[in-house]
This record gives sequence, C-alpha cells and structure tokens, in this order.
Amino acid sequence: MSHHDRSARWQQVRPFRLTEQRIWPGCIEIDVEGEIDLAVSDQLRAAFEAARADPCHVLLDLGACTFIDSSGLAVIVAAGRHLADGGRQLLLSGVQGQVRRILWVTGLTEDGLLAAADERHAFPERSFEVTLRGGESVRLTRPGTAAA
Repeated sequence: MSHHDRSARWQQVRPFRLTEQRIWPGCIEIDVEGEIDLAVSDQLRAAFEAARADPCHVLLDLGACTFIDSSGLAVIVAAGRHLADGGRQLLLSGVQGQVRRILWVTGLTEDGLLAAADERHAFPERSFEVTLRGGESVRLTRPGTAAA
C-alpha cells in the first residue's frame, strides 16, 4: 500500500461518536459511529453501564461502525451477560463489513445478538420480540409504528 493510499484511507475514517436515546418504552438505543478500539472502548462500556442502571433492553446500532477490535468485542460480550443477568437483552442492528465478519468469526452472531444485518431490514422501524429470563416473551414496538 503506497503512502498516498494509506493517507486516503486515513482521511476516510469516521471519528468515533456515540449517542444514546430511548426508542421504545423499555429499550435504549446506543448508536455507534466510527471505529471501536482500545482508545474508545471505555466510552462504550460507560454507555452500557448507564443503560444497566435503567431496567431496559439495549439495541446497539452498529450501522455506522466501520471497525471493532477485541477490546470492543469484550465490552459487548460483558454487556450482554450483565443485561441477561438482569433479565434484559442486548440486540445488535445494522452490522456490516468488518464488524459483521469479526462477530461471525468469534461466534457472536450465533448467540442471538444479531438482530438485523443491513438497512433492508429497517430494524428500528418495526417491533421486535425479546425473550426474558424464565421464558417470558415481550413485544417491543417503537411508538408511532404498527407492529410487524
């Protein structure tokens, strides 16, 4: 890779940004843009810890996330376990590219975390069902939309 190619790629990297919002009663969305690596994984961990304090499910939107390393994966796995311990669920949406590949290689897509793979599913526009600890199912529907 030439110096010019590396600098062009470097300019294309999105800066890390994390936003949180309540999208359904009982569900918080954490939206990640850019790369999740060791330098920013503590910010993602803090967002999950804040969500854990609120008794709700978490939708992690990775549609604008272009890269994740092992520190980011560790945060997601730990958050999923902590939420499950409280009878709540972590769902991932918008997963694509390198992030999707690393989740697949590590087997996390088989753990029921991956809710929607791409924009064709328009996940946040629909309702979805989560299964709580003990087998109880709950359907969450975004306000203003009909259940799918």
